[in-house]
Amino acid sequence: MAAIVRTAGLQRLAASAALRAAIGAQAPALAGRVRAYHEAVHDHFNNPRNVGSLDKNEAGVGTALVGKASCGDVIKLQVKVEDGIIRDAKFKTFGCGSAIASSSLATEMIIGKAVDDA
Repeated sequence: MAAIVRTAGLQRLAASAALRAAIGAQAPALAGRVRAYHEAVHDHFNNPRNVGSLDKNEAGVGTALVGKASCGDVIKLQVKVEDGIIRDAKFKTFGCGSAIASSSLATEMIIGKAVDDA
């Protein structure tokens, strides 16, 4: 029995070493294909702006909920509009880093814009 266990263990080690070698051999080919996120995405993920909620009962506040929990991303976006201008925007995102970063960036981009231009 011990011999079988040792043999199985050696086979796993050999398979693991072979897998590591195969992956290592592919690293140069993959290096050109891997894309890193832009530093702005990292910044908005690590320091998201406008996270929170607006009072939904306040005049001019609208709320949208998009996404599916089953897919992993749900975003609640709220805007406060006065005289056709987006005066404030808040979000809460439950999802991946890129969803958080894009929600943060989107709120920064729309605040101060006319509704028709946002």
